[in-house]
Amino acid sequence: MNKIKHHTKNINGQDILDAMPQVAYVFNKEQKLVMWNKNTEKVLGYSAQELYLKDIYDFVEETTIDINSIAIDTVFSEKKQQTIEQNLVTKSGKKIPILDSANYAMVNGEDYLIGLAIDISELKQTEKILKDVVTELQHLKNELQAENIFFKEERRSFIDLESTIIGSSQAILEIEDKIEDVRPLQKVANKFTSYFLSYFSII
Repeated sequence: MNKIKHHTKNINGQDILDAMPQVAYVFNKEQKLVMWNKNTEKVLGYSAQELYLKDIYDFVEETTIDINSIAIDTVFSEKKQQTIEQNLVTKSGKKIPILDSANYAMVNGEDYLIGLAIDISELKQTEKILKDVVTELQHLKNELQAENIFFKEERRSFIDLESTIIGSSQAILEIEDKIEDVRPLQKVANKFTSYFLSYFSII
């Protein structure tokens, strides 16, 4: 145990923060920023002088202030980790989708909120693509159902007309079946080909 204390005593907290990916931060009980990693400056666009003692609400949207306030109060009062999916607001006003997790820590008798904001921009883009796929599949399903109904009605009309004029012809019926089977499938193939070409061009 003494060896562990000896080694951990020599570890610098700022070095640990700087080695962390994404946006790592430490706020005091007054909700002012007191420590952060280098990546925070890069992502947010602020200098070290601008970041020091900056208010926690300067980095979130106005619409999420209430939910952040509840989460912060919970961290300090109940000492429980809180996680929020929200947008991180940079100095230029750019909004970055993040998964923001924070927890409580006491250092030298002082209360702190320590957290990590993970950029989920790519995840949100993938989520949008998946939603588009589901929407497209639903449209295709609806169109195929509508076309099947249409072809069945057309076939009945054709058979009635054929019977009236020349009687039922097995060859004509077989041709109609093939048209009914092939046309919807061809449309599906064309739409999927078009979709995935556009999908891979995005990636």
